[in-house]
Amino acid sequence: MKRKVIFPPADYWTRKDTTMNFTRDNAGDLRRAGVFIKHHAAHDRDGMNAILTETVEAHRETEFITAILDTFDTIVPQLVTPAGQRGMAELVLAMGNGTHHIPIPDNWHRAARFLLAYGDGDNKLMTRIMHETDDVSPTIVGILDVYTVVLPMLHTPFGISAIDRGINTLVSLEAEAD
Repeated sequence: MKRKVIFPPADYWTRKDTTMNFTRDNAGDLRRAGVFIKHHAAHDRDGMNAILTETVEAHRETEFITAILDTFDTIVPQLVTPAGQRGMAELVLAMGNGTHHIPIPDNWHRAARFLLAYGDGDNKLMTRIMHETDDVSPTIVGILDVYTVVLPMLHTPFGISAIDRGINTLVSLEAEAD
C-alpha cells in the first residue's frame, strides 16, 4: 500500500498572530489555562482537577478550552522555529489521521483531530469531536498530552518560565478587576 505524504504549511495549526490580548473577561480563563498546563507538566492530577472544577464552577468551559489553545498559539512561536512548527503540524496530522507509527491512546487521537479542526477553524467539527464521549475532560487532557509529544521543550525550565510569566501577568490583571 502506498501512502501519500502530506506536508501541511508550517502555520497549519498555529495562528499567525502570536500576541495575546488580556482583558478582564479572559484573564481568569488564560490564568486557569496556564496553571492547568503547569499541573499537567508536573503530572499533578489533583491540581488539574482543581482547575477543571474551578472552570466548571465559573461556567467558563468553552472559554477555558479556547484559552488553552490561545496559550499554546502564543508559546509555540517562542519555543519553536517555523521549520519545527511544520514538523509539529505533520506529527499532529499523523496522530489525527491514524498514520502515526506508534499506537496512541484514543483521547490523544481525538485531541489531535480536535487540533486539526481548530487549525481549519472548523468550530462545528471541534464541538462534535469534543462531545464524542460523555466526559470532555479526557479530550482536554489529551490536547495537553499531544502537546507534550510535539512540544517537549515546554517541559524545560525555559518553557515553564514562559508559562509562569503569563500566569503572573494574568493574576495581576485579575486582581485589578476585583
